[in-house]
Amino acid sequence: MSRRAPRWPTLLFATALVVTCGPALAADPVAAGAERVTVQMQKPDAFKDFKATCIGMDERTRGMLADLTQFIRTTGGRYLRDGDTLEITVTDIDMAGELETWRSPQACSVRVMLDIYAPRIVLDFRLTDRDGKVVSAGHRDLGDPLYLTRAVMLSTDPLRYEKNLLADWLQKDLAGRAGGASGAGGATR
Repeated sequence: MSRRAPRWPTLLFATALVVTCGPALAADPVAAGAERVTVQMQKPDAFKDFKATCIGMDERTRGMLADLTQFIRTTGGRYLRDGDTLEITVTDIDMAGELETWRSPQACSVRVMLDIYAPRIVLDFRLTDRDGKVVSAGHRDLGDPLYLTRAVMLSTDPLRYEKNLLADWLQKDLAGRAGGASGAGGATR
C-alpha cells in the first residue's frame, strides 16, 4: 500500500503565495491613467439598443453601463502620455445581437447573435496634452460587421463585443500617434 503525502505543505505554500503576491496580482497597473479619462454617456435611455433585458434601463443595465464606462477609462488610460487627458462622449450604442422577444416570453433576456446584429458605438472625443492643446478630436461611428468571426477575451462578458470594438479604436487612434505612450506600441489589428 502506498502512503499519500500530506496535503498541508501544498496548502501552506498556496496560502503564503496568495498572502505575499495577492496584492500585487490584484492591483491594476493600468488604472493609473484612468483618472485622466472622462467618459460621459449622453442620454443612455435613448441609446438604440443598450439593455440587459427587454425591460430597458433596469439595475442590471445600469451596472453594464458603469462597467463599460470603467472599461473605457482604464483602457484609454493605457495609451495616454504623461499630462494627456482624454474626454469621450458616447452618444449612441447598439449592442451586438438582438433581444428577439417575438420568439417567446422567455426570450426577454436572451440576446441572439447574428451577423446582421453587429455592434455599433457612436462617440465624440477630444485628446489634449499637458498644456491644454488639442492633439486630436473627432467624431467616430464605430462598427464591426465581422464581430462574430473575431476572437474576443472574456467570452462570458455581456459587453465583450462592445469592449473589443472600443479597445480596437483606442489602440488605433491613440497608440498610433507618433511617440505614443511607452509599452502601447503602434500595431493595430
